[in-house]
Amino acid sequence: MTSIRLQSVLGLGAIGTGLVLLPLATAAFVVAGLGGRLLHSVPPRPAIGSGLLLIGAKTLGQAVLRAGSSGRCSSRVSW
Repeated sequence: MTSIRLQSVLGLGAIGTGLVLLPLATAAFVVAGLGGRLLHSVPPRPAIGSGLLLIGAKTLGQAVLRAGSSGRCSSRVSW
């Protein structure tokens, strides 16, 4: 979806889009390697638990945001 947006909305070509997305791909490559090594030394229960906590925090953050919001965190949350 991001590459389509970069090309159709921002007017970048294929090479430009690839160069824009290159840091993201590089970071994913490095983190995947480091994460794999780390997870071999950690028991499964804490690894799965921390992953579920991160997913829960993300879901809560998305539930608090409203359509058209800037995405910035605010100290006041209106339910």
